[in-house]
Amino acid sequence: MNTKTYHAIAIDPIHFFYLCPYPKSVCKNIVHFHGSCGDIQKNRTEHRGSHCEGDKQYSDIEINIDENTLRKTIAVKGNSILFKKYRTKKISI
Repeated sequence: MNTKTYHAIAIDPIHFFYLCPYPKSVCKNIVHFHGSCGDIQKNRTEHRGSHCEGDKQYSDIEINIDENTLRKTIAVKGNSILFKKYRTKKISI
């Protein structure tokens, strides 16, 4: 299997995020994201298909989520990445 490995820079209850290594001429995004399945605590490796134009030659990408992955959400504004504390939902029972 033709695989490329990335490191997740952040994870929240909905997504995990990793930086795109390619220039804007190849991919317009500076950050890519995939679903986190609600699990933000567990360190692990996730396998996904890439949506990045630069990764067309790879059949699979793996994203490492480890102790260096921030447990925060991010927002991308132009060429800036903002790290934010994610909101937890209150559930009434």
